[in-house]
Amino acid sequence: MFYRQLVRAGEDKLSVAACRGLFKEVRSFKPSININGLEPHRQEGILDLVATAKEEGLYVKLVTNGILLPEFARDLVELGLDALVVSLDGLQPVHDRIRGEGVFRRAVDGILLARCLRQTAGGHGPVISINYCLTDCNYDCLVEFAELMLETVGVDRIRISHLNYVTRRPRRRG
Repeated sequence: MFYRQLVRAGEDKLSVAACRGLFKEVRSFKPSININGLEPHRQEGILDLVATAKEEGLYVKLVTNGILLPEFARDLVELGLDALVVSLDGLQPVHDRIRGEGVFRRAVDGILLARCLRQTAGGHGPVISINYCLTDCNYDCLVEFAELMLETVGVDRIRISHLNYVTRRPRRRG
């Protein structure tokens, strides 16, 4: 409902201009702006959205599958992104089997670039996290994956989540 009230009739996106007004209105509350859902880098104006939120002094977190991260890492670090979360499903063979050939390497290359840029900027840059959704496809490589990400790739955090299961029939209470 909130989203529908902010977009104009017939439009299916919340414009950067509308967000600018919204961010000005709520900046005193210091909300976190979390950009996630579909691959954000495929959304037109995403860098403008990050810049707009940062201009208002807001905390901005971006969740990505990382496939376009090598092209956008520099802009995200320079804009002052606070948190970068990359969704990875396991080691390269597992991740690429799930998401597509070469996707793991592109995501890791983007993470390494963001880390390098953050170091060059004196440590100013996003906290880099991995979102690892535990499934029957990747549970057996979790420890090896975590070691690779923390020790070799150098991410700051790994968040492990699980799939949510919902039955078709609601559960009766009482």
